[in-house]
Amino acid sequence: MDEAIISRLKALSPRSRFVEAKGATIHYLHWPNPHLPPLVLIHGHAAHAHWWDAVVWYLQRDFDLYAIDLSGCGDSDHRTIYSYPLFTEEILALCEDAQISSPILVGHSFGGSIARVACYLEPGFAAKLLIVDSVLGPRRTASSPRPSSPSQNTKSPTRFYASIDQAIRRFRLRPPQAIQHPAYIEHIARHAIKETPQGARFKLDLQLLARFRPLDANLDPAAMLARLDMPKGLITGRHSVFFDPTTTEGEQNLLAAKASFAPSSWYWVEDAAHHVLLDQPEETAAIIRRFARQ
Repeated sequence: MDEAIISRLKALSPRSRFVEAKGATIHYLHWPNPHLPPLVLIHGHAAHAHWWDAVVWYLQRDFDLYAIDLSGCGDSDHRTIYSYPLFTEEILALCEDAQISSPILVGHSFGGSIARVACYLEPGFAAKLLIVDSVLGPRRTASSPRPSSPSQNTKSPTRFYASIDQAIRRFRLRPPQAIQHPAYIEHIARHAIKETPQGARFKLDLQLLARFRPLDANLDPAAMLARLDMPKGLITGRHSVFFDPTTTEGEQNLLAAKASFAPSSWYWVEDAAHHVLLDQPEETAAIIRRFARQ
């Protein structure tokens, strides 16, 4: 199984492109099909564009496909400040550089939140919005305790490793979950690391969350989704920690999802946790294809 996965991933041949966005150089991948609908994939926190590679394998003949490295991640620049409006500008810059309009936006986890806010800040910009296992519950106030998130490494010092292989062995998914396809994990870990004179290190800006500025608009995700006049869909992993009905956060997310998405546009992936695109890439791709054609 792993050999087939590795062969499949090696066969992918995206074009690597860079574009300027509000003072930062942003990297994105492109699998060109100019006569097909444009679809932009947005990764979650502490991830990068290649997280989508396993899904792209099943979609590359159906769409004009793009996957972005948001600033602070992958091969894009780091910033001194991060925000939803800046991430929105990065997505807009990709679309302008690629000369595409009315893309379908698909975002996983924090990337789903970014896609949602981008559609809110730029009405009419995207044709459709598909969110993959993102937090949808009420916004926390400054005094509210922060629940577990995909990463808590905002103040960690940069760590260097003797080799890329050693760094790969250190790679972990956040939140933690069972690994169904080790080859996918090694693939995304390898793309998360770069060689430097001091040794191998992760590309992620470890200060990203500490430097992140929340949106001024006092809207919960559900309230924001209600204002979006566009087709909207949601994919959730049946075993996702963020949609666990036995926890307060899970219950809140489930209630928000029921209020925001029609049953026909809410897709459960049974044998998947939070990282649905890694657990079940073929089914994730099939849902994306179905949603895009609705």
